Amino acid sequence: MSAAASSSFLVVAPVFNEEAVVGEFLRRVEALAPSLPLAGIVMVDDGSADRTSEIIRQHAARAAIAVKLVRLSRNFGHQNAILAGLHCAHEWAREDGIAFIGLLDADLQDQPEHFAELLDQAKDADVV
Repeated sequence: MSAAASSSFLVVAPVFNEEAVVGEFLRRVEALAPSLPLAGIVMVDDGSADRTSEIIRQHAARAAIAVKLVRLSRNFGHQNAILAGLHCAHEWAREDGIAFIGLLDADLQDQPEHFAELLDQAKDADVV
């Protein structure tokens, strides 16, 4: 595994009816890529009834980093959306030698820019 792969990470983000903010979320996470070893984003649409999935697909088509969309057939709840995202991210990480998977809700309550601090802490820890 290369040094770049050994420190790279994926972001898993569950979403539900977030058309108002999902584009901004994706732009802000993607903006981390030049300064952090961001390998990609797994977006999990938990049965949204609005344009959330459409906005994610449009962004993914022109994104500078890989964006995968997992679309659940109905609203299964936040925890199940996270589990679906982790399953997808785990397979991706295993195939590509990606070291870390981070969870972040797409509602922007928590700032994507804080991943730099988390990665610094992750160097000497099993869970951050």
